[in-house]
Amino acid sequence: DEIVRELYVLPPNDFVAARNELVRQARAAGSRDVAERLQQLRRPTRSAWLVNLLARDSEAMQRLSALGRQLRDAQTGLSRTELRQLAEQRRQLINGLLERAQVFAAEAEFRLTPTVLSEVEATLQAALVDLAGAMTIRNGRLVRPLSHIGFGPRPRAAVRRIQVNEEQQPAEPPTASAA
Repeated sequence: DEIVRELYVLPPNDFVAARNELVRQARAAGSRDVAERLQQLRRPTRSAWLVNLLARDSEAMQRLSALGRQLRDAQTGLSRTELRQLAEQRRQLINGLLERAQVFAAEAEFRLTPTVLSEVEATLQAALVDLAGAMTIRNGRLVRPLSHIGFGPRPRAAVRRIQVNEEQQPAEPPTASAA
C-alpha cells in the first residue's frame, strides 16, 4: 500500500516508468501476483495527481471530511444560518488547498492550467458532498478527478398532515360563465 501510495504522488510523466520498474522488481523477486497488480495501476491525470499530493496532509483531509459531514448535516436539517457559516469555512478550506496545489505544481515545474485547477476544485467539492468521494481522495490513489452533480443529501423536513373535513372541502372551481 505504501509503495502504491508513493507511486501515485510521482508526477504523471514519471508514473509509467516508475510503475514498470516496480513490476520488473516484483517479477525478479518471484512475486508474480504483485507484479500483475502493479501492472494494472493506471497513471493519474494531472489534477488527480495534485489531489493525491494534497491527500498526504492527513490533517487537511480530516478537516475536509469533518466539514463535509457538517455541511451534509446542515443541509439535511435545513439550517440556513449554519449553512452560511459553513459555506465561508468551505471557501477558505478549498482556497487554501488550491493554493497548496499551485505550490506543488510549481515545485514540479508543471504548468498549471485553469482546467486542471478547476478539476482539482471540483474533486475537493465532490469530497464535501459525497462520503465515498472523500474516502477515495483520502486513500491517495485517485486516477481521475471527481465531480458531483446535484444538490447533495435530501433535507429532512417535517410535514404536518392536514385533516380535511366536510366543512373544509375546497370550493368548486368557478364555471366558465362566472369567470
